[in-house]
Parts: sequence; structure tokens; C-alpha cells
Amino acid sequence: ANRISPLQKDTILVYRTLKQWGWENSIKLPFDLSGGKYSTRIIPKVTYNLAKLTNIKYTPLATTQTNSLGLGEYDFGGKNITQEIMEYQIFAYNIAKTAPRDVQYQWAQVLELNYRHTPFGDSKLGETWSAEGRLYFPGFVKHHGIKLYGGYQNRSSYNSRFSNMIKSPRGMTDIYGKDIFSTGFDYALPLFYPDWNMGPLAYFKRVK
Repeated sequence: ANRISPLQKDTILVYRTLKQWGWENSIKLPFDLSGGKYSTRIIPKVTYNLAKLTNIKYTPLATTQTNSLGLGEYDFGGKNITQEIMEYQIFAYNIAKTAPRDVQYQWAQVLELNYRHTPFGDSKLGETWSAEGRLYFPGFVKHHGIKLYGGYQNRSSYNSRFSNMIKSPRGMTDIYGKDIFSTGFDYALPLFYPDWNMGPLAYFKRVK
């Protein structure tokens, strides 16, 4: 069947080159609520990120029968791109003091909330928000530890260029989608305590 709408267009694989410079500034105000054996903090943070993309050029890596572009470098007259990204974060944790032989926190709760958008500049990248939580418990043996992880992320559209803010499963570099859920379970334990001393070069206290 012939496509009626939109009109069929050939696509080609291209290589893009550009020059980029950026500037980032963050402000955070920690609130310390610690008491007794627990370390407790709430840390709001605001980040402004400015990126300028210039001298954008494209090099076709292949041609098609209906595409008149030959191999070579092309400047399609695209204007320079300015990206102004605002990020807002609330990071909070409540952590009990640990023993020197503990491989991770024995009792702890960690919460992280993030929101990212582009209210300024000439490049609209959509918006992304996320929520992550980590719970730490003692393991089945002394000095072992259990960590539970849960994360949720929402994008305003599939065209958002923001990278993920939540943890990806092991073996995957990134997951793309409008709504993403991620969970994890970790069990940490020490394998042995070698106490190897290599003079002033290195000291191996624990293998885990």
C-alpha cells in the first residue's frame, strides 16, 4: 500500500559535530536534625545549568537513491542552540551509626525528589520529575546488610532529552519511556578481612 499522509521521506544516517560550552551553579541549604545515634538531614537544592551549542554540522554516512546529498560535510543553516535547565531537589536521610565492620548502613532511610525543566532559553526539552527511596536493614548475619530500592520517574513527553534520574537495572545503561518504575534488592556481606599491608602503597582491610 502507498502511504497517503504523511508523505514518505527517505532518512539517512548522519554524524553530527558541534562545539559546546556550559556553566552550572547550585545552591543548597542543609537542615541538620540529628540526635542521639541517628544522623538526620534534609537538603533542598536548586541548580541552574546553561549550555550553548554552536557550529553544528552534519556528515551523511550513507546515501539513498532518492536522496541527492552526497557524502561530505554539510551546514544546514541551523541556528545555535541555548539550553537553560533548572533542577530542583530535596534529599533527606536518617542514618543510624554503624560499626567499623558493617559493610553498609544497618538502619537507614533515604529519600530523593527531583524536578527538571527548561523555563528559559530557546530550547524546550520538556520536563522530568522523579522520586527515589532506599531502605537499609541488618542482614541475616552480623555485619551483613540488606538494601531495598524503589524509584519512579515521569517525563512530560517522549521527546524529552533529559537523561534518567532514577537507577537503571543492572546490565542496562538507560531506560526510555514516559513512566518508569524501578525496584532493586541488594544483600551485602564481607567475604573476608585480609588485613594485607603493602607498605606505603596499599592496605587491604576488607573484601566484600
